[in-house]
Amino acid sequence: MAVVKINTVKATIDKAIAYIANPAKTEDGTLVEASWTDSIDPWQLREDMMSTLEESANGLRPGSVLARHVIQSFDPRDGVDPQEAHRIGVEFAEQITGGNHQYVIATHVDRGHMHNHIIICNASDVTRRKMRLTKGTLGEWRSISDRLCIEHKLSIIRPTGNPRHGRSMGELYTSARGEGIKDAIRTLIDATCARSTSWPEFRNLLAGNGVTVTVRGRHLTYTDQETGLRIRDVKLGLAYNEDNIMAKINRQNLDRITFNEKMIARRDEDTLTVWLPKTGRREQITIPYDHLVQDGRTWHAYLGEDAEQVVTDKTGRYVRRLMPGQIYEHFTRPDIDLTSFVDRRRTVAPGKTDAQRRYYTVQAIKLDRLRDQARELSAAQRWMGDTGDGLEDAIRHLDERIRQERDGFQAEIVALAETTDTRGESEEHNPGPRENPADDRHLELRQRRIGELQKDLAALKRVQERVRTQREQRQRERTRTRGIRR
Repeated sequence: MAVVKINTVKATIDKAIAYIANPAKTEDGTLVEASWTDSIDPWQLREDMMSTLEESANGLRPGSVLARHVIQSFDPRDGVDPQEAHRIGVEFAEQITGGNHQYVIATHVDRGHMHNHIIICNASDVTRRKMRLTKGTLGEWRSISDRLCIEHKLSIIRPTGNPRHGRSMGELYTSARGEGIKDAIRTLIDATCARSTSWPEFRNLLAGNGVTVTVRGRHLTYTDQETGLRIRDVKLGLAYNEDNIMAKINRQNLDRITFNEKMIARRDEDTLTVWLPKTGRREQITIPYDHLVQDGRTWHAYLGEDAEQVVTDKTGRYVRRLMPGQIYEHFTRPDIDLTSFVDRRRTVAPGKTDAQRRYYTVQAIKLDRLRDQARELSAAQRWMGDTGDGLEDAIRHLDERIRQERDGFQAEIVALAETTDTRGESEEHNPGPRENPADDRHLELRQRRIGELQKDLAALKRVQERVRTQREQRQRERTRTRGIRR
């Protein structure tokens, strides 16, 4: 079974060709060819395509589509070999272009599934007209690919109804096997982490597989490039938030610090130097870009929790070392609120009339308050009743317990990432179904435990805030009473 997807190229055709013609992915370039020349030099191929575009009927206009990037991916279970995949790709390219467009095809063998990348010049070198894609084009091209698969005795995907969203390559595979899209994305993320050494590399490799990741405040959003379907990290689980993605990439537990770009003292090719807070901009630390994630004007740095940090002065001279844990004497310790990663409350079904909707809303608010009160009582009994601790001590104890659980969760993720690395070195990894359901269940149980602890902490903090408010009200009342007596 083969899956087809289409992207557009609006700039740097040479870079797109250089990417697909990478010798490491194409058996030293033996699986790369152009339809009109023997050359596979990206710059020369780009020049030829640009010349065709300039000579087209409407010429080359700013912002116009330069080329189409088509990906034809084969199911690893079909056992297609590289040469056969390449031949099918050439037949496919000839039929979808009608032999009227220049194209470069490269067959990639570096992943668990064989796939063809085809860069097609958007203007015909025969008719001088530009390629026009319609809503039905993708379906037509998939039908051509299916027919070729049948001719080569490969399986195809049989449609099973009308999905709510257009389905991406990974979702088509998983739906054909009865698996969920979330599992497909989790598997893709895990495999990408295993091959990445930095956040930028992770982001770029993931994008190369059709999924874009963006940072939005506390959360990551994963977007299927073809359909536009978005999935937030909270839908995938705690193992797929920013902190734990960086732990997988770096293969170690990490401490996170956050700073504004105004704190940046210097940028070099490989590192960022940041002023150390509370030193009056007299001291600084240097962080490799591999350990950085940017969110607009905010930067997150991930440092090994057991690593020492070298502190220098303005001139770069050594001043001292920050021992493990001392980094938070200068930077604010990150909030570890993980409530959004646990199950949310149920929503109330809307009524048929405005009066019914108002009634249901009031009842839902009352129910939420009762749940909050019940949680506060049970949390107080668990964390204050047995130990005799006061509220402040209980919150401090619970906060530390959550940090320990979080560190343990992250350590397990790092260990699983190491396992993924080892498996990748010993055999070709097939990014299909999840391979360690027992590990998944264990992580899910740890995540639930963290979620329950987080709910307890939120409940105790509500009690703390209520006690503080009541204390302030009594103080204001006493002050007002003394003023009246005078």
